[in-house]
Amino acid sequence: MKFALFGLPRSGTTWAANWLSDGAALCLHDPIAQHAPADLLDLDMGRPWGVACTGLWAFEDVAREVAGRCPVVVLERDPRESEKLAAGIGLDLPASVHAWIHARFAGVPGVRVPHSALWDEQGARRIWSILRPGEPFDVLRWRMLRDIRVEPILERVEVCAATVAALRGVFNQGEHHGEETAATT
Repeated sequence: MKFALFGLPRSGTTWAANWLSDGAALCLHDPIAQHAPADLLDLDMGRPWGVACTGLWAFEDVAREVAGRCPVVVLERDPRESEKLAAGIGLDLPASVHAWIHARFAGVPGVRVPHSALWDEQGARRIWSILRPGEPFDVLRWRMLRDIRVEPILERVEVCAATVAALRGVFNQGEHHGEETAATT
C-alpha cells in the first residue's frame, strides 16, 4: 500500500479511486468489502496501489498502521450531510452509532482536507502531492473526471464474511458507546 484516502460515506471516495488510478498505480475503492481489514496491509497487487475507503479508518489499529506506512488524506464532510446522503443509499443508522462514528472519525490520523477539495484544482493538486508525491498531476484528466459522477453499483458489491464480522464488532462498539452515553447524560 502506497497511499490511503479515508472519508465518510458519500464523501467522494468512489470518484477519488477512479482519479487516483492511472498507469502508475491502482487505487482500490472500499477494499474491505473483499478483504479483511488487517489483510490489506500485506496485499500484493503486482504494482503500486492505494485505497480510497469509507470504512477502513474505523479499524483503529489498522488505520494507525496504514498511517505509519504511507501518506494518508482524510476527507472531511459535514456529518449531517454525510448521514443524510448515506441514509439515501440504505445506510440509515441510529443516532448513537452516528455520534460514535463521527467521534472515531475525528481521531483518524492523516492530513485533513475538505471533501470539496477533490473538485477544486488547487485542492486536488494538494491531495495529489500528498498521496502521489513526485508524480505529475494530470490536470487534463482531473478536469475531465471533475465533471463526471462516479458511484458504486451496490447490488454488485460482494462483501467477504471476515469483513462483515469485523464491521459487526465495530458497530457493536458504537451501539454500546451510544448506550453508555445515554446512560451517563
